[in-house]
Amino acid sequence: MKSRFLLILLLLAGCGRDSGPQFAMPEFREEVRARAEIITAVDGPSYIIDYVFPTDSYLIVFKYTTLPEVPFLYVYDKRSGEPVMQNIFKGRGPADLVHVQGADFNTNTGDMLVTDGTGGFKNITYFNIYDLLADGIPRFEKKGVTNWTEYACLLDEERMLLKNDVSKFGKFNPRPRFEIYDAWDSLLATYTEFPIRDTVTNINFWLHQQARLSLSPDRKRLAVGTLLRGATLECFDIAEDDIALRWEKFLIDPAYDRQTGERNNKALSGFMDVYAADELIVTVLGDDKQDEVRSICLFDWDGQAVKRIVLEDEELDVFRVCMDSEGNIYALVKNNKDSGYLARIVETGPAPDGYRISESKIKRFSPEEDPEPSIFGVGM
Repeated sequence: MKSRFLLILLLLAGCGRDSGPQFAMPEFREEVRARAEIITAVDGPSYIIDYVFPTDSYLIVFKYTTLPEVPFLYVYDKRSGEPVMQNIFKGRGPADLVHVQGADFNTNTGDMLVTDGTGGFKNITYFNIYDLLADGIPRFEKKGVTNWTEYACLLDEERMLLKNDVSKFGKFNPRPRFEIYDAWDSLLATYTEFPIRDTVTNINFWLHQQARLSLSPDRKRLAVGTLLRGATLECFDIAEDDIALRWEKFLIDPAYDRQTGERNNKALSGFMDVYAADELIVTVLGDDKQDEVRSICLFDWDGQAVKRIVLEDEELDVFRVCMDSEGNIYALVKNNKDSGYLARIVETGPAPDGYRISESKIKRFSPEEDPEPSIFGVGM
């Protein structure tokens, strides 16, 4: 009788234990090969390219820069690759930006919202890309925000979605993860949850501080993929005054100890880019075996893994990605010297052996393992 009672206690204890989410790479319905048709070379190393957006005729590129003579914004003809415009420079004037932390582009209206600033100074800057292309004069509308604001999206003429920075301290976050505002002032909705429900370590700071996110063209769905040390993918429905989780997927385990916060040095990076198109979520993602060699992975808005596209050229890797209204995929690709190129991705047929990347390519692109131990840290 005593042993039976002990067994029941053990079973109950096991049922109550939080084992956390189960991480696994999905099986894609299709795995195909593709060639990268180079449109144009991009000056400077690829890692300074933060965003690539499509229009009917152009590709819009935002670069990271610290030099006042180097512009933030570049516009290229989508078909010929000819440069159309270089504009918006570093500075503190009414038509300048200081530091582009986040950028959102509405392909239907041409409206662009940029989160600008750092070190206690931050603005949300609004302008219209088509007006800028028409006369070459940046006409900015700016509004100061708290230093917690990391990313802003314009939902319509009045409403705006904000993504806030995550605190370094696991139990204390002074701002909600997401907020929706009306007329840039009246708070309509908040969302606070993370895919990994962790209040012991600051795992969510490390995973979500540089998450890639994108709004669908109709501005009603939001896709969020983590970049650093692992991969989760989330989809949200955006209503008039609400933001609700639609689904979440756990792909690459960040490999950390929930008690100590210590992470495994072999933990891998996740989504290098996420772009929300009409019918698909277009992403740049590696796998659970290596860090730097990535492919283009497509998911539908129900969370199904639709297609993985692997480049045929062993000298190129994918860095950023977007899809235009006709379903054409454009990407920033790089070589092992980190030179960047804008390219049109053209499928050439199914991958006969499934998803496979040669060891030589992995060796060329993947960095050496970091020998130094590191921790996520324990929250306060």
